Amino acid sequence: MEVGGSMLKKNIVSALIAALSLLVIFTTGDPGSIPALKWMAAVIFTAFLLRPSLFVRKLKFFDGGFALSFGLAFALTFLIAWFFSALFHIKFDDPTVLSAVIIPSVIINILSVKGKTRFRWSKREACDFLFGIALFVFLFAIAFYFKGFKSDIGEQTEQFMDFGFMQTIYRQKQVCPVDMWFSGEYLNYYYLGQASAVFLCRLSFVTPEYGYNFMLCTIFAILFLSVFSLIYAIAGGFGGVSRKEAMAGGFTGALVTAAGSNGHYYIYGIFLPWLEKLTGKELVKDFWFSDPTAFIGHFEGSTDLGKHEYPSYTIVLGDLHAHVCNMLFTIPLLAILFDYALGSEDMESGRREILSPYVFVSGILLGLYRGVNYWDFPIYFVVSGAVILFCDLKRKGLSFKTVSIVLLKGVIILITGTVVMIPFNMNFVKISSQIGICDRHSVLWQYIMIWWPFIISSVIFVSYLIISGMRKNKAGEEGFSYESLASIAVALCALGLIITPEFIYIKDIYGDAYQRYNTMFKLTFQAFILFGITVGSSAALFLSKRRLLRVYACIVTVMGLISGTYIIKASDLWLGGILYSINRESISAFDFMRRGVGDYAKEWSAIERLNEDEREHINIVEAFGESYREDCKLSVFTGACTVVGWNVHEWLWRGNWEVVGRRVDEVREFYESGDTEYCRSFLDKYDIDYIYLGPRELEKYSVKVSGFSECVSEVWNDEDGDTMIMTVEKAGNRE
Repeated sequence: MEVGGSMLKKNIVSALIAALSLLVIFTTGDPGSIPALKWMAAVIFTAFLLRPSLFVRKLKFFDGGFALSFGLAFALTFLIAWFFSALFHIKFDDPTVLSAVIIPSVIINILSVKGKTRFRWSKREACDFLFGIALFVFLFAIAFYFKGFKSDIGEQTEQFMDFGFMQTIYRQKQVCPVDMWFSGEYLNYYYLGQASAVFLCRLSFVTPEYGYNFMLCTIFAILFLSVFSLIYAIAGGFGGVSRKEAMAGGFTGALVTAAGSNGHYYIYGIFLPWLEKLTGKELVKDFWFSDPTAFIGHFEGSTDLGKHEYPSYTIVLGDLHAHVCNMLFTIPLLAILFDYALGSEDMESGRREILSPYVFVSGILLGLYRGVNYWDFPIYFVVSGAVILFCDLKRKGLSFKTVSIVLLKGVIILITGTVVMIPFNMNFVKISSQIGICDRHSVLWQYIMIWWPFIISSVIFVSYLIISGMRKNKAGEEGFSYESLASIAVALCALGLIITPEFIYIKDIYGDAYQRYNTMFKLTFQAFILFGITVGSSAALFLSKRRLLRVYACIVTVMGLISGTYIIKASDLWLGGILYSINRESISAFDFMRRGVGDYAKEWSAIERLNEDEREHINIVEAFGESYREDCKLSVFTGACTVVGWNVHEWLWRGNWEVVGRRVDEVREFYESGDTEYCRSFLDKYDIDYIYLGPRELEKYSVKVSGFSECVSEVWNDEDGDTMIMTVEKAGNRE
């Protein structure tokens, strides 16, 4: 009765949390409230229907596995829809997406009922799962509310690109999309993260107008819950850690990972401003939320510019970039690896070990990373290898056979990942793979300023686990536990990720001061996540110890709480006036255009006009774009393909300036030449459906309409006559 009573109380609490969270969403009066409800329902039912796919044996999750089962189920169902759509040219539409969820759900639940899967529902599991749903709705509602203060798609970063990918895939109903900024050619970039967002749009019957920002809200909520639940489960494997201590560690790690910042924030965002108020002396310039992400090298006269982002910054900024989307899929892999570690002692040997679900599912996820964010593939391949190697060496001892089995597992993982990415690689040319040796390095004090909290906590955690294991060995007890070995592997990989950019980098089109910019950016982003898990795990473990370690754990927990204030400060600075609900606008990514912000006042009507064309593939000509500028709006917000878009980005994706530069010159010649024959040839070459004349075209070119006026069958103007769309008369219909 006592257990049943506690479960009833937990269910009541879950219902209240969910109800109040939904109340927050609907009292905003936001037109996106109903779409948000449909989106959350899609997330919840995906996690529920495919809960048995999370096949872990040892890990016990705080939320009943809700967040991690969604991440894994989302990855697998999206891959099914994407793989078959790409391979057999099936439309990536609502029926395809629904089938990719429903069919696996039916199969796996039948197997679960028959006892063929490792997971079966129990009352306790269902209760915890409902609580996980309530927490997800709560976190989503918070993100929904705050994101409504600044939901527009800005050009300062790569939001134009990210949204354009989504809109293009949504319009084309094609998972190997034709490039919106290079018409006639397939997109040669890592777009599967945005394609997965379109998958959720289709599943919830929501358009990218809302889906873009809903995806960011989902990433924040699922990341927080996944890390919380994973650390809670890891702590339970250490032994001697109470439920409350595991929860404290989980909350600390989740707060650092999903809401926190790096060491710069403690000093420049908290301590020095406090000291200024105390002393009345100016000690530091006004803190801006992006300062901690660009501290290394960003000083006058610097010839080495670094970048070290982390999840909370990117989510607040509004980037739905590759590394952000992939967080939904990397945490489930870490859960699988820790469960592999905890279950190593009971693992079967021989063929079943090599062909186990751990190996194949790891291979599938790592393969997915190749199309979402390629950098995560080598990063987590190394993390996976380290965990498997450490655990297998303990289980079997150091021998040629052990090393061979580990290598064989790695080969199977690589083969599996290669197979699932066959459709992606059929239309993709790898951008860069050359490794360079760094001739520039971080200034030591700047490097320490960024990483000091994580270096200290990781070194202490790893040192304790190693010393403790050695002492147990000497005492004749079991030395290193499997969970401690997995934790050591993850912590060492995190340290390796922040050290690597000091010595090597991957070459791209950017050089000189930016030569290691991207390498540092992508490696340290993942390092931050691994550090967050390490910090939370160490806090949970040390809270269960005595004296100094317990005091240290309390300090780590407090530091985590302080770090978590970053997302509030960043939101206030970037989103603007979050304490005053009157400042909130809408969750819609199109709302700012409807309100006529900037040039959009003139161009929104043209975007609406082009979106009325329901054809899946349309080609347009508009002015080429400079990266990080409000250029190429029509292609971005309609999913139409333009001849050439952001030219530097295309240069990076194509690896060849000549082919990009040629199109830039051709577009200029088209608008300026006044040569009818040339314009006709151009329109035929690129199979153009619409010619666009707007503020950017008139600003960039000395337009001579006479060159192409004879090639059009219809002209549309906005109310002021400042914006014009011309429908091209196809060659076969011309006199």
